[in-house]
Amino acid sequence: ETEAYLAAPTGKDEEDLRHWKQYLESLKKLAIEPHKACRLISTTAATEIPFERIMQDAVRIRAYGLGVKLNGHAATLQIDTGAGGLIVTRSVAKHAGLIPFSQTDMGGIGDKGYQPGYSAYADSIHIGNLEFHDCQVRVLDSKSNLDVDGLIGMDTLSHFLVTLDYPAHKLLL
Repeated sequence: ETEAYLAAPTGKDEEDLRHWKQYLESLKKLAIEPHKACRLISTTAATEIPFERIMQDAVRIRAYGLGVKLNGHAATLQIDTGAGGLIVTRSVAKHAGLIPFSQTDMGGIGDKGYQPGYSAYADSIHIGNLEFHDCQVRVLDSKSNLDVDGLIGMDTLSHFLVTLDYPAHKLLL
């Protein structure tokens, strides 16, 4: 269906068509090199995960994040309730040994429109005492609009009822 959509004249702008073409290439690559679905390995039914403070300066908190380990490499990902999945910088991806899978553009990060990046798969992701295997991670090629290790969307924890307890500085699942 995507191929048929792209083959027909639609009047769509070039940026939209580029995103659709990237999506199609990703689908084709998945057909050739399928990956297992991201799955929660740990049997934890409820847990608390402390927030990590992301500082504006020596005294002001700019945001909160969660300590995450991607393939054993530690990173602090800023909590972003509007983001989907995990987005990390190229530096974090390199240290975690994430191998590019398919090119993708990411929007909604900062005010500069779509940013180039790629998707990759992490063998393991630890968030508190939760462990996930074979999960897709999006990698931002440029750190220009992201001055933290990355972002974590709350859909990552969709197995749970999520409470962001800001006064207590912790995430409740």
